Amino acid sequence: MKADVGFSEDSSRKLTIHYFNDQFEEVLRMDQQDYTSVIGASNFSDLNKFFISSNIFSVTSSFFAPSEGLIKIYNPLSKKFGFINSDKELVVDFKFKDASSFSEGLAIVQDEFDNWGAIDKNGEMIIDFIFSKKPSDFKDGLSKVQSSNWKFGYVNMDGEKVIEPEFSDGTSFFKDHALVNNGNGELILIDKSGSVISNFGRYISFLDKDADGYSPTLIQLMNFGKGVFKKGLSYGLIDVEGKILIDFNFKLINYFDGLHALGHKSEFINGKTKHDYGLIDEVGNFIIMIEKNEF
Repeated sequence: MKADVGFSEDSSRKLTIHYFNDQFEEVLRMDQQDYTSVIGASNFSDLNKFFISSNIFSVTSSFFAPSEGLIKIYNPLSKKFGFINSDKELVVDFKFKDASSFSEGLAIVQDEFDNWGAIDKNGEMIIDFIFSKKPSDFKDGLSKVQSSNWKFGYVNMDGEKVIEPEFSDGTSFFKDHALVNNGNGELILIDKSGSVISNFGRYISFLDKDADGYSPTLIQLMNFGKGVFKKGLSYGLIDVEGKILIDFNFKLINYFDGLHALGHKSEFINGKTKHDYGLIDEVGNFIIMIEKNEF
C-alpha cells in the first residue's frame, strides 16, 4: 500500500484534505483555514478554488501524499513548493519551483533557473543545482540522471557520478541492481559498479515503474530469479540469466508471484480470434481457465 491523499466535504461543499501514510493511517487533515495559516496569508480569496468540491478534479494535483514524515505543499502566493510535518509546521520553506517527495531522506528540487538538486529534511542543500534535467528519486542509494546528450547514468547521494551516462533508458536500482538499455539496443542487468550481470537481448523491454517507482520486472528478477518482460506488444518470462521460460506469445502476463501469474493469450483460428484467460504457471501452462463473460 502507498501513501495517499483523500478529500471530504461539509454541508457547504467546502473540502477538507486528508493525508494517509502507507499503512493508510490518517496523519494529517487540513481545511482552508489551516492551509491559509501554513502559507502565511491571513486572507487569500483565491484559495477558495482549492477547497470547493465542484473543482475537485482540477485541484487534486495541488495536494501530495506524505513521504517519510513530510508533506510537499504548494504556495499559490509565491508559486513555490515547501514541506510541512504532521503538526502543520513549515519545516522546509517555500523556495522551490518544483520538488519531488522525499525518498531515502532526500527530495529532488528545482530552482528558478530550472536546474535540479537535492535537499535533506531540514531543507539543507545536499546536492547543488547541477542537473539540467530532473533526476529520479533516490532508490537503493542511487538516482538516475540524464546528461545533455540524453543518455542516462547514476549518481550517489553526494551527487557523485558512479555509473557513466551511456544508456538510452533504465530503471531505478533495487537490491543493488538495475535494468538498462545499452548503446546496442540490448536490455542488460547491471550492478552498482556498472558491470553487466545478464544480457536479455535486443527489442526486449522491462515493465514500467509501479506506484513506488520500481519496475515490476526488476523486483521479480531480484526476488524470484525471473521476471515478466515485453517484446513489442507481447509478454514473456525470462530468468535472471537470460533464459526464456515463457516465449513472447502472450497478450498480457500480470501479477507474477514467482510461481504463477494471470495470463491472456490469443490465436487466430478458422477466421476467428480465440482468447484464453486464466492462471498460468512459470512455463506458460494454463492451470485455471477463466471464461469470459459475453455480457
